[in-house]
Amino acid sequence: MLNLLGLLKLETRNYQQGAYYYEQALCHMPENADSLYNLGLCYTHLNQYEQAIEHYKQALRLEPFHASAHYMRGKARFNIHQHDAAIFHLQQSYSPYRFINRNRSQLSGQRRLGQ
Repeated sequence: MLNLLGLLKLETRNYQQGAYYYEQALCHMPENADSLYNLGLCYTHLNQYEQAIEHYKQALRLEPFHASAHYMRGKARFNIHQHDAAIFHLQQSYSPYRFINRNRSQLSGQRRLGQ
């Protein structure tokens, strides 16, 4: 219920209230990547970039290939003039599957070596 209230406030651009509801929801379910991401969105819209970055980071810890979290983390880092970090996350948002493909090729190479 708290996530839905947070989403309602986020969609109606009441970011302070949205942040409140997402914070409350995360007290009950701290490992919810979507709530962490949406809380980051609220903080981004409130120009609280450091807090936003931290919540995107937590969402990415749970879901490393969350393209939107990489994108928004990159935008937030750009806004606080951390350009190298911003570029890294923006690139990750563009092509999160390259890590999967790289891991697959490494695995297939290991299988060949093990045969």
